[in-house]
Amino acid sequence: MIVKRGKEWCVISHRTGKNLGCYPTEKEAKERLGQIWAWKRRNALLGKALRG
Repeated sequence: MIVKRGKEWCVISHRTGKNLGCYPTEKEAKERLGQIWAWKRRNALLGKALRG
């Protein structure tokens, strides 16, 4: 999820509430969130392929 904190936009984990990084623009925060989702999907698919 993305939340505004002061002048920054922060990417926050839905599961843990951990701050995954803050950025000066909402666009940059959205780009980072997209990177995180892509990484998670890649790892999920890779793990599935390795399991057979």
